[in-house]
Amino acid sequence: MDTILCYFISSVITLAHMNGVSDTKLTYGAKQIVTELVNDKYSLCDNGRPVEVEILSIEAPTKGIRVGPFEFKQKKTIVKTKIKTDKAGKIIINRQTGLPMTEVEAEKIPYGFHIVPDGIPKEAWEDTLAARITDEVDSILSRAKAGDQEAIDILKEAAWYRSIRKRLRLEFGGIGDVFADILGTTSAQTGVEQNFDNAIEILRRFSRGEYDKELLAYEKRLRAGESVDGTMLTRMFRDNEFPLITKASGQLFNANSPASMGALLDMFRAIKAGDSPKTPNFTGNLIGLTNGATIDLWAARMLRRLADLPRIPPAAEKGVSGKHLVGSTLYEPKVGGEFGFGQKVFRRAADELNVAGLLKEFDA
Repeated sequence: MDTILCYFISSVITLAHMNGVSDTKLTYGAKQIVTELVNDKYSLCDNGRPVEVEILSIEAPTKGIRVGPFEFKQKKTIVKTKIKTDKAGKIIINRQTGLPMTEVEAEKIPYGFHIVPDGIPKEAWEDTLAARITDEVDSILSRAKAGDQEAIDILKEAAWYRSIRKRLRLEFGGIGDVFADILGTTSAQTGVEQNFDNAIEILRRFSRGEYDKELLAYEKRLRAGESVDGTMLTRMFRDNEFPLITKASGQLFNANSPASMGALLDMFRAIKAGDSPKTPNFTGNLIGLTNGATIDLWAARMLRRLADLPRIPPAAEKGVSGKHLVGSTLYEPKVGGEFGFGQKVFRRAADELNVAGLLKEFDA
């Protein structure tokens, strides 16, 4: 007789929380969702194999419905659950716990701070957010003058970029710009410490000539007019069809090996329409080529908060939108989306702070 494998939802715990909704109600709702999900493909029974569920994040978008002069807000909470299965469709069992593996997926939400509220001109919205930035700086200044050590420490970092430029020249001399480019190309999806370590290893191995073969292959593709798309080259590397620079261990520098090869061939600052602005802009900040703000997730979170928008759970953050537009260069960037809008806001705030001279005593 064939044995029929069945399951039951043994427990639901939440690592995420929602204002106005108790954890008890949240886990109860999630349990119903998971039960329906399991029941679609598998058998349920009271004495079956237990399934444990963890809620990692929650998305709660708000949709506005306008009827004449009135607008009604409809809030819909979306919790996506997924039970991991293998290629044969069988539930994957965690070896340590002996329980089925589950995960929660969150739909990505854009930061949206660049969307101008109804009835407000775009420039006025830029001015509003810039003023809110200067208000925050003024608040930190007041705290520092009152002896708040945390505020004093924050203000000490006002000269960080200027200090790093001097240090790069001191440590690396004429190849300081190359190192800055490599810092930029190895920064994507990488922690700060690992980012620095990767850049050091690339520069060291490059200086020793250990990447000559890989760089020659990259250059040949360029001269032949062939694509050097990072995703494609990484796939070719894994199929043993193209050499990429690696660590001494043979591992790639995350997904950043192709871009780092371009930087070693002095291509990193060549901007074209459609390019992502973040890493070249950050490199420009490091070596003094541009003072335009780098709108990373921290800047985006701040701008979203200043725009009076609710915080997005980290797992649901979509990433900062915006690409280089036609005619954009590193020296005179033209960037759209959230990145470009955020740069304008920070430039306005910086101009206001410089005119007021508020940071002079700290920005030495």
